[in-house]
Amino acid sequence: MFKNKRNLVILVVTLFVAILVMVYNMYNKPHRNIHTEKAVITIKANDLFLTYEQNEIAANSKFLDKTIEVTGEISELNISAGENSMIVFKSEEDFFGVSCSFNNELKAQLTKLNKGDFVKVKGICKGYLSDVVLINCIIVN
Repeated sequence: MFKNKRNLVILVVTLFVAILVMVYNMYNKPHRNIHTEKAVITIKANDLFLTYEQNEIAANSKFLDKTIEVTGEISELNISAGENSMIVFKSEEDFFGVSCSFNNELKAQLTKLNKGDFVKVKGICKGYLSDVVLINCIIVN
């Protein structure tokens, strides 16, 4: 009986240590540097939106968590003081499009943009809600 308790304690401690190591590694995972990553594809905002609208599963397999470049016309521009700023590219849908969020250090570049401007951004595609969502975006010249 003592041997079974000892084995159980060793198993529990081992599992606990394994979980701690996994959590530590996930928490300390390095951030992706969008400036140095190459885009896997360059696509127009409306084409990206339509691809997701027609078949989200197929679009996720092509774009999800990948760095992509998107070109389009700005339909919304939201430059926030404390939060991340964002632009939304126009699509064939009146109320939806491609939403691109930018870190605050890019705020100076965003203030030069206006609604209706055409621009190319690079960011990480996070999927489709009502908009296609790109995060950590930068403006590409």
